[in-house]
Amino acid sequence: MTIPASATQFIDGVLNRIGAPVNANTQQAFVNWLANEQGGPNLTTFEANKGNPLGIQTPEAQQAGHTGDVQTGINLTAQLLQGSYPSIVSAFKTGDPSAVAQAVVASPWNGNRYGGLSQFDAVASGQGGTVSNGTTVTNSSGTTITDTAGTANIPKSTFLPPEPGVNPANFHGYDLTAIPPNELGNAEQAITKYVSDPNLQAQINQRMSQD
Repeated sequence: MTIPASATQFIDGVLNRIGAPVNANTQQAFVNWLANEQGGPNLTTFEANKGNPLGIQTPEAQQAGHTGDVQTGINLTAQLLQGSYPSIVSAFKTGDPSAVAQAVVASPWNGNRYGGLSQFDAVASGQGGTVSNGTTVTNSSGTTITDTAGTANIPKSTFLPPEPGVNPANFHGYDLTAIPPNELGNAEQAITKYVSDPNLQAQINQRMSQD
């Protein structure tokens, strides 16, 4: 497997910044995570997103993504992991790719973006969501995918339209101005569910306090 040089730069930089060992296991664990964001295990879309490959939703990270600023992406990713995701940092420090996968899937970073652990692992291995050589597969979520030779194919996300007449700077008290326009409707739906469902609030708040 060959990944872009910029991906190696990003992975090693973040691992160094969070105090995790830089070795084959931790690098593979990070590739598995990035595979779920960047076109499968070969990270086929990484170069186009190298400044913010994990899609951090802050103005600084979004700007780094637009400009392809890998070093700023490293700094902001490590800062966010250390400040808000200690369970993922701890998992990387163990050097166990399985522990990292479990920590990522169990964290609020997931939010159903990657599905469960089996789907996360399937995408990381190229067996779910990414196929090659013109084959057809059904991934763990039940989606059938047909690929043309030499390309990576992942299930398309469903982007909801934003609610009309709302102020993105103050949506139920949340500032959504840093959210990309095509993801704004999804963010609004998620926040509406959060503020209207006390049980969901309790679950999310508990997971955030644990992580």
